[in-house]
Amino acid sequence: MRVLETKVYKFDELSDDAKDNAREWKRTCFSQDADWHEFAIEDAKECMTLLGFAVTDVLYTGFW
Repeated sequence: MRVLETKVYKFDELSDDAKDNAREWKRTCFSQDADWHEFAIEDAKECMTLLGFAVTDVLYTGFW
């Protein structure tokens, strides 16, 4: 087994350049064009299956 360690910083601990990179990453990852919600739906299906539920469909309407 491997153990991976990652340093995690709060936003206010970052340098100005790192803050700009973080903002750009967030804009890119969570834009309306991104398909990030498909991963959330697949995770929900997998979790429900592990709990013993038969899941055929997950309905998602966003956060509006």
